[in-house]
Amino acid sequence: MLWRAKKLRGYTPKAIQGRIGTVSDLFFHDQTWCIENLLIKLGTWPHSKEVLIGAEGLGAPLQEEKEISIPLTKAQIEQSPLKGTVPPVSQQEPIPLQTAHHDPPFLGGPEGFPPVFPGMQPGAIVMVEAEKELMKAQRHMQKPTAQKPHLRSIKEVVGYTLVTSDGKKVRMEDFMIEMNNGPWLIRWVIASEYKWWPGKRVLLGTEEILKVDCGSQTVQVELTHNELSVSPEIDSLTEVNR
Repeated sequence: MLWRAKKLRGYTPKAIQGRIGTVSDLFFHDQTWCIENLLIKLGTWPHSKEVLIGAEGLGAPLQEEKEISIPLTKAQIEQSPLKGTVPPVSQQEPIPLQTAHHDPPFLGGPEGFPPVFPGMQPGAIVMVEAEKELMKAQRHMQKPTAQKPHLRSIKEVVGYTLVTSDGKKVRMEDFMIEMNNGPWLIRWVIASEYKWWPGKRVLLGTEEILKVDCGSQTVQVELTHNELSVSPEIDSLTEVNR
């Protein structure tokens, strides 16, 4: 069963006790092409928030009800990690080298703490011990958040440009997600370019994608423009929510 990714945004998660929030985005792994998270918007402005839930155990979307069954309680969804806890690649910041790897070079004692010399006054030793504890606390607070180098946002990547192996640029319209009683997998990219193929939309298998580049906002593909133009058209697939 295939679903258009953009159509799933706006669906309502159905928790164990009932409906809650709205799906605002889907995050996927750009190597396995598996959907890893749903981003759920809860509440209304100015008290709204967005939380991340794992994609394990999701039920198939219900088209008429515009619902997605989620095996969690409402409380579990409300207490899920906030947006930004595990950001997609384009929103991840570099980890400062000093914070990630080294203590400040000017500290000469064990573990980077100031040295304690024989004959130091008790008050000075107490100060050194207090400084040790302070530095431990600061180092713990500065510990970088774990990052996922292959996590991508569907909402963002759908706006990227497909670049063929011979340098032609084609509009990336959407993803097609396969749902067959298991993980949600992105199987196809829908490509369209009215300049080249008026009114025509073709399907590109994700195995043909070489690289997703958030810097240039492009998706590099292995096919030439001509090869892409003769790819299967979208109507050759059974599309659920076109």
